[in-house]
Amino acid sequence: MADAGELARLRLVMLHSAGVTAPPGWEQTCAARFRDRLAEQAAFVVDAAPEHRADARDDHHLPRPGRAPWHLGVIAAAPTNPTHRHRRLRAGPPHRVPDRERLHRDLGSAHPDPSGPIPRLECSVTTEIHPLPDPLAQARADGVERTSTSVLLTAPSGRVLLLRRAPGTLQAGLWELPGGGTEPGEDLVTAALRELDEETGLARARVTAYLGFEDHTNSRGARTRAFVVAAHLDHPQEVRLSPEHDDHRWALPADLPEPIAAHETHLVRRHTAPPPALPGHRPLPAYLPTIPAAPMWGSVFFTTEDGRAVLLRATDPAKGLQWAGGDVEFTDPSPLHTAVRECAEETGILLPPDPVRLPLLATVFEQPGGGWPAKVGFTFHGGALTPAQVAGIRLDPAEHTEVVLLTRDELATHTDPRRAQLTLAVLDAARTGVPAYVVR
Repeated sequence: MADAGELARLRLVMLHSAGVTAPPGWEQTCAARFRDRLAEQAAFVVDAAPEHRADARDDHHLPRPGRAPWHLGVIAAAPTNPTHRHRRLRAGPPHRVPDRERLHRDLGSAHPDPSGPIPRLECSVTTEIHPLPDPLAQARADGVERTSTSVLLTAPSGRVLLLRRAPGTLQAGLWELPGGGTEPGEDLVTAALRELDEETGLARARVTAYLGFEDHTNSRGARTRAFVVAAHLDHPQEVRLSPEHDDHRWALPADLPEPIAAHETHLVRRHTAPPPALPGHRPLPAYLPTIPAAPMWGSVFFTTEDGRAVLLRATDPAKGLQWAGGDVEFTDPSPLHTAVRECAEETGILLPPDPVRLPLLATVFEQPGGGWPAKVGFTFHGGALTPAQVAGIRLDPAEHTEVVLLTRDELATHTDPRRAQLTLAVLDAARTGVPAYVVR
């Protein structure tokens, strides 16, 4: 049986080409710190359903008083019912990590032998479902008749672009964000950028975030879902208005023009940065481009009941063997939701986005290369699959061609060293219950 230091040590894996050497005693120090941290974990709360009150407009512009707050939707499903369809929820209770006693039990005595079998996690797995829908597809499934997008566009100065409705239009004189209805075949980002171009002539804005949605009934009685995205204009451009508007203004959040709907004022002030507190400091929109912006990814790692890694052979030979996962999209509330979504799309396996059910196995920092900037990835433990579950995996032929099961010894001969080391680190994390930190 391994000693406490062996059980608790935080595995630091350095795989990048420069070859970082850890100082003597790093493992013992990390182990002690990790044990201390366990007692603090119960106070940590992961809020998976943040509220967002945003633009509430009829015909994508008009305010409706008394509406419920906006929410960034959270994908959830009843884990005990394999036929339960995913649905987008409004506000919900935050996910909490296990309490102190459970953490010590799960990460300590539950796994006394790091060389022993990987514990099987109970998980709802079904291949009789469709992949998780995107927000617009979900709106259609929810019976929404009309969808629209608005754009909260900021400049490096921190000012926000507002447009004034022209005489003869609905609510003439009202200041509002650019936006309009979506068109068939568009995703949210495409629709937002198209509307911005049509109403302002600004074609080179950079979308930075998805801010949420709100459902309402418009003036024609149609059930409408209005989405909002944030975007940034890195360089000055001339605004060319469409006939729908007769004026524009780049306004500071604290000095918005009137009249403007109260909910739109709230949206702007909630999602824009305050002015610099000290003289000489740059506004946040001007500062952010000067620091690294790292894309993120999320993945789910499975094993078989006998401890083999469950890998997917990519259709692109250059990508080799992979786990189920992909890049975080604007509409994903968290990397865990990305992992769950990608897992359903790539394997047909449906899992709830619950950090207790799908514990973190590894945080991966990837250094720049191949045209990519630095990336940060999060791998979650999907548990051990039965032979029937492995056989039932439904692959997307556009992405993967076969399921490959490899032992630790086989990893070295069937994958390149870089991928093999990463998979071995994750296998160790799954076996010991101690998350890995990987730099490569």
